[in-house]
Amino acid sequence: MEQVILKGQGVTYDDPETGERMLMSFPDPQGMTPDGHSHAEINPFFIHPKTGQLLDPDKFPHRWPIEGLAHSAALDIMKNAKFAGITPESALRIAKIWLNKSVDMFNEEMRKNGDAAHALPHYFDENGNINPDWARVNYGSYQPKATPTHQRQTKNADGVVTFHTNSHSVKVNGQDLGFFPESGAFPTWEFFKQLMDTYRVGSSTALKPHVDPQEMVIGNNGEKGPVTRHLKTWAAPMGEYGMTEGEKGQREMLHVDQVIAGLDPLFFLNKKDGEYSQDTLSNLQSLGLSPELSTAVAQSAVGSFFNRDSPKGGTDAISTVMRHLTERVMQQTGMTAEQIQSWSQKYVRAYQATGIEERNIHHDSSTALMQALAMSEVARQANVHTPDGPSPARMALRGLSGGVEAPRLIPKEAPVRSTDMSHIRGEMEVPAYLPLQPSLVEQPSIGPGRSEGEAYGSDVRTSQDNISQLMEHLQMADARLDDSIMKEVSEVHEEGVLQSKFGLSSRDIILIKSARGDWDRLAKTLMVTPRVVKVVKLSLR
Repeated sequence: MEQVILKGQGVTYDDPETGERMLMSFPDPQGMTPDGHSHAEINPFFIHPKTGQLLDPDKFPHRWPIEGLAHSAALDIMKNAKFAGITPESALRIAKIWLNKSVDMFNEEMRKNGDAAHALPHYFDENGNINPDWARVNYGSYQPKATPTHQRQTKNADGVVTFHTNSHSVKVNGQDLGFFPESGAFPTWEFFKQLMDTYRVGSSTALKPHVDPQEMVIGNNGEKGPVTRHLKTWAAPMGEYGMTEGEKGQREMLHVDQVIAGLDPLFFLNKKDGEYSQDTLSNLQSLGLSPELSTAVAQSAVGSFFNRDSPKGGTDAISTVMRHLTERVMQQTGMTAEQIQSWSQKYVRAYQATGIEERNIHHDSSTALMQALAMSEVARQANVHTPDGPSPARMALRGLSGGVEAPRLIPKEAPVRSTDMSHIRGEMEVPAYLPLQPSLVEQPSIGPGRSEGEAYGSDVRTSQDNISQLMEHLQMADARLDDSIMKEVSEVHEEGVLQSKFGLSSRDIILIKSARGDWDRLAKTLMVTPRVVKVVKLSLR
């Protein structure tokens, strides 16, 4: 199958009933779901690309892009220790508050340095319901991540752009797919990231100016849906290396110690430059290896897998070994690099590494480990593997695993993909954005959180003020959810009660009342418990 891929590789739908993988395209604009919903009023990623049916709402509730992003962000908020014990409803409310605040910050920048005509309405109303401006289908071309805020276009003649189409061509079997829905629009992403970083909430939702389909089509608990946008760095989704979720679930499990034991000895030899990160070294020592053995592993290519984050820097060492093994096989067999890759992928397709976390190996390294094992197996099959000599790195990892033996691998052939493209509708013309007109900066037509035609508000605070005020609001809201805190607050009738109850001075009371920012830090400064700060704040609000 011929694949010419630039940028993205399209969006696929993996049918859970048939197991068939198919490319997604624009739904029939005149179409209706069997239950009477117009395609024009539905997020296109929730529509089966061939049948036109709406995805099961019990499994995957319909969400517009920003609703999906809010839900995904809420799940990440709940994982953060600072928000331990928070309810899903509260986490979602916080995510929506942050998203609306990111609109305020975006609009402030647009008014100062860009075109206020491209300022935005809030994503959600005061009750947390999605703004109708964002609950509609309106396509616009994708704008690169590097586009500065003040140069970012947000509207076309039909209003706020809510979905992006692809910006580069994708061909399958020589057929150009034309335009297709690729992602949801998220123009305020940079400011949302600032807010997420303020609270140290890690999330992929804050890293890009778009919402991927797999962030919208999810279950209430984050269950992955059948829709996936494929990046250019991934295996071609319709090619022999691309795997559906069902196919991934059929792979045989190999413990990571088995995978490492099966690697070619070349992975355990010292790297040419001998360099390694301190992070890798400390990680290996935390597993119980001595400083000497940890250094030996860190100085080898296999040590690159033991970064606490995804492999970087040392990735070159891994790729160098892979290249050497590939060249050996080419010389021995006369095969091309592509043929060798196809051979090795039969092993990657058959197995999955488990126990990654037990060895403090980042999950992003799982596939890289399997590729290294597969290439090692190909080298053995071609009789060009490296002789197994004494290696401190290999001895160290054998000792760590208790002497686990290398696995016997059985290849698995790739399935034949459907080439039916009869449902593809790629002829649509993507509407142009309204041009930027910086001269209109001093005459804004849209204010923060307001739709077109509403009155413009002049109360504008700095971004830092916004963040501090937001933190204050969120901490106040969280404290109100604590019944024991509210009981204490109800017993406070005057400032003197607080002074007597907690041993505070008038100055302490004034400082707590007026301070803005992290309440935990404030409590440490005053050498009181966070509980005291909460009671004082709520009593004097």
